Amino acid sequence: MDKLLSVVRPKTTLRRNFFSVVSEDVRGDTALVNYWNKALERSENGEERTRAWLESVVIIKRRGAWRLLQMHSTRLTTEQIPENVAFTERR
Repeated sequence: MDKLLSVVRPKTTLRRNFFSVVSEDVRGDTALVNYWNKALERSENGEERTRAWLESVVIIKRRGAWRLLQMHSTRLTTEQIPENVAFTERR
């Protein structure tokens, strides 16, 4: 693992994340959440770009904490996000 980590370059990008929940269904200790995800990134040299995804997660509650069981992510262009989607920034 140390060898793998030694070749990974540190990120020099500033990233802001925005989410908009489409639906959530909680049944006991299991939940399904579907949401839009958007990230604004700025590199050290000032280049900016926006990335977007439509994602869904299955999470389970274990020992009082929610844990990710499964995630699916579909990469989108920003033009594919409906105009009426209202994003909230999350840190």
